[in-house]
Amino acid sequence: MAKISRKVLKAADEMVRTAEKIYNYRSDLIVPAERTALREAIDAVAELKDDRENQDAEKLKALMESLEKLMQKHGGSYYPKKSLPENAEVFLVAAILAICIRMFFLQPFRIPTNSMYPTYNGMTWELYSNPADAPGLLARSFRAVFLGSWQENFVSDYDGEVVIPMVPVPNKYGFYVPYAPVHSCKWFGIMPTVNDRYVFFIGGHQQSFEVPQDFGLYGVIFKRFGVPDRSSVSLAAGGNFLYHTGVFVKKGESLLSFEVRLGDQLFVDRVSYHFRRPRVGEPIVFHTDNIPGMSERERGKYYIKRLVGKPGDVLQVKYPVLYRNGAPIEGADAFLSNAEKLGEYEGYLPRITSRDLVDLSVPYTVPEKSYIGLGDNSDDSADSRVWGPMPESALVGRALVIYYPFGQHFGAAK
Repeated sequence: MAKISRKVLKAADEMVRTAEKIYNYRSDLIVPAERTALREAIDAVAELKDDRENQDAEKLKALMESLEKLMQKHGGSYYPKKSLPENAEVFLVAAILAICIRMFFLQPFRIPTNSMYPTYNGMTWELYSNPADAPGLLARSFRAVFLGSWQENFVSDYDGEVVIPMVPVPNKYGFYVPYAPVHSCKWFGIMPTVNDRYVFFIGGHQQSFEVPQDFGLYGVIFKRFGVPDRSSVSLAAGGNFLYHTGVFVKKGESLLSFEVRLGDQLFVDRVSYHFRRPRVGEPIVFHTDNIPGMSERERGKYYIKRLVGKPGDVLQVKYPVLYRNGAPIEGADAFLSNAEKLGEYEGYLPRITSRDLVDLSVPYTVPEKSYIGLGDNSDDSADSRVWGPMPESALVGRALVIYYPFGQHFGAAK
């Protein structure tokens, strides 16, 4: 008698387990005589494969062939496995596992704005004064994969001077360019999304352009046409202002040519805050629905800011330094960088607008069960100064690691 190989024993073991499942779940559908035959065939294979003293490879092979025929006859959906149900089961398990990981452990998150710049990036851009300077096809492909970037080239439909609607605001430009949200699609028209639509006047004709909602086009506009001053802005009907750029274009000529780079993608640690309190200096991710001061446009999103105040803390800004409980705040490199205005850090401002809910020009005490988060890019960050303290229930977790794009911020979150 030939000894049974380990491979055959493993196959026989798997066959017996599957046959037992068929017998247990489908025996009421099998006529008694054939049910008995199936039971005997299962027991015969199981007995011989477990008999270490009287192994007979040829006999086991014959028994397995007989059991195989019965399994195919009575197996239903259990045997033989169809590829579609089998794959559907695998995909379902994988989807459930991914959802559980996202809900309880690690949540992927994309930095939506540049309020944390230069520590983290939202969408950034590079303007090409000459469209011919834009990267070629090979370079664009490389940058798309490694930097998550894409090219935009808005072409004029008319001849004439470029005139842009403006709204005066107390920011570093003095104005911002108005826009309107519009429903659109991405990914070859498959996925619905919301874009921001900007309107220009070219030679008296109206022309619109759309960009992703999280991308502020005004920076590109001011870089291309210059920052407006009072002499170039006129009051229009309806109380709006028009910026006469002095730039004339022809139909078919490039109006704006630039590259958009995807914001930093990171994983959020959703576990730690179940076991400890958030710490000052941590970059925290929170949900906007639970913050009363958020606008309707901001609700339903996840934002990231740096935690600067816990319940009971007293905060005050004496430009450019943020003070916590009477001393310059500590706990993150960004605090020192802002205090000393290092590199692109421009220091902390006590408020953004006269309508801010939190005025840090005077001592402010953080309410109970609430937290204060500020952006590292203090002069261009809507944060707790604007919409008030964050309730404890709004906190999701802390930024853990930036996994994409493969740029200068790749790696552990700061």
